[in-house]
Amino acid sequence: MAISNKVCVYYCVVLMLVLCQRSCEGADSKQDPKKPIPTRQEKKTEPQKETAAGGGEDSVITLLSRNQFEQLAMAGKHMIVQFGSPNCQKCKEFQKEYEKLSHILIGEGIGIYRVDDATLTRQYGVPRLPTLIYFRSEGLPVMYFGELDGYAIAQWVDSNTNQITVNLFDDTFEHLTQASTGATTGNWMVNFCKKDVPACFALSASWEGAAARLQGRANFAYVDPTKNELLKRRFKIGDSLPVIMLFRQGKQYIYELPAKDPASLAVFAETGYQHAKGSPVSLQASPFDTLVERLAHNLKEFTSDKDMGTLYICFGAMFVIVVMVIALVVECCYVTCGSSKTTSKEKKSK
Repeated sequence: MAISNKVCVYYCVVLMLVLCQRSCEGADSKQDPKKPIPTRQEKKTEPQKETAAGGGEDSVITLLSRNQFEQLAMAGKHMIVQFGSPNCQKCKEFQKEYEKLSHILIGEGIGIYRVDDATLTRQYGVPRLPTLIYFRSEGLPVMYFGELDGYAIAQWVDSNTNQITVNLFDDTFEHLTQASTGATTGNWMVNFCKKDVPACFALSASWEGAAARLQGRANFAYVDPTKNELLKRRFKIGDSLPVIMLFRQGKQYIYELPAKDPASLAVFAETGYQHAKGSPVSLQASPFDTLVERLAHNLKEFTSDKDMGTLYICFGAMFVIVVMVIALVVECCYVTCGSSKTTSKEKKSK
């Protein structure tokens, strides 16, 4: 009988403990019925966001690897990229303004990124850190040069969505620039370059940046000398590219400074040319000059190739042409003289 009483007491105690535990759980669930209490196994750590230089864990700037950047650039992604490095103190100081810019441009469809890759920095001709390059959906990328302020950068982006530089060709150069007649269409900064030349590629963003800086005050253009032989010969453009020339009031000035940032290019276009040696703009070759130059070029090629048979044929053809021209001139003179004598005799007879 004593054992049964002990068992009853034991079960009563256990039942009371269970009821107490359930009542406590019920009280907790009433305080926050929608939020279950996670166990150790249910708790998960969220992945940390990529932090930018000087940014905290809630930074909104995405750090791109080189492969990610190249994929976006190849796809024509509309984006602004900050070029920096992990040890760049100015990049860290600029971070708050860059995040401000990302908030200002929300809804504009422009990605805000940064890269810390030295190879990309050299590839795009970045002159200093940090540097911003705006990759437009259409046209060449343009480098920002100005105050590192979020609002100022946003205004600059808004006014540079379209490329303002132009391409010039053999048949449009003189018409658009009026270079040899005094540059009545304004001053022209011309970049003789080829896209697949690394130095030309590195210059393109700075060139666009200088054009944006002097918008409405100077014209910026490109000429591919490999596709425009007349301009290449006219301005004696060699194989070392790029070659930068300013055409201003009938004179041409060659840019020879090592600095290729937007500010240096813009200063040269406005006042810096005064410290460079200017010369009269090379005249456009006449059709006869072009013919003679081509003949001389062909003769040089024949001689270098030691194709004597072709050379003899060429000389023979030239000799025949010269003889025919002389004969034609003589015939014209004879006919003219004969007609004049006949006219004078008719007058005398009358």
